[in-house]
Amino acid sequence: MTIDPDKQLIDRCLRGEGQAWDTFIRRFSPLVYYAIQKVLRGAGETELADLHNDIFLSLMEHGGRKLRQYEGKNGCSVSTWIRVIAIRAAIDYLKKRKDVVSLADEHDAGAAETVLTAFSEPLEHLTADEQRSILRELLEELPTRDRLFLRLLYYEEIPPADVARLLRTTPNAVYSRGNYLREKLKEALRKKMCKDESP
Repeated sequence: MTIDPDKQLIDRCLRGEGQAWDTFIRRFSPLVYYAIQKVLRGAGETELADLHNDIFLSLMEHGGRKLRQYEGKNGCSVSTWIRVIAIRAAIDYLKKRKDVVSLADEHDAGAAETVLTAFSEPLEHLTADEQRSILRELLEELPTRDRLFLRLLYYEEIPPADVARLLRTTPNAVYSRGNYLREKLKEALRKKMCKDESP
């Protein structure tokens, strides 16, 4: 049976072995920073560093209570588990700030193209900029939770099972929501195109 070195590192942290926490933080800091940067686009270094530190503190406090929750079920690696915790913390942080999760800024131009490809038939008679503009307009009409859902699933390309954990729902609900939003965007796009083409 193969022993997972990351799981061993967690066990060492929980036993209070010297330098174990330092090793753990060095091991997973890049992953945590990357995960929260993807959610908190445009955030400053101080903001990112504060959230990064809060995440590791939450794992360490109360005798490592949260860290003890890792079980490695369904092939979930320690890295995947830490990534989910980091993304969830960033999402909670956004909610507390009451920020609007947007797909319309310059950092997310690629997201609009990704969703356009996934959700609608090509609009050959429009330029790429026109296509993005239309899709951004449609996306901004969606509720914040739906925009967040689309961002995680299609732009960040997070697997549906992980999206389900992040949004505290089931994988089946993720698939159903994806199908619903595809149809909703297709219908909204069709109506908009008909309206724009009418005299």
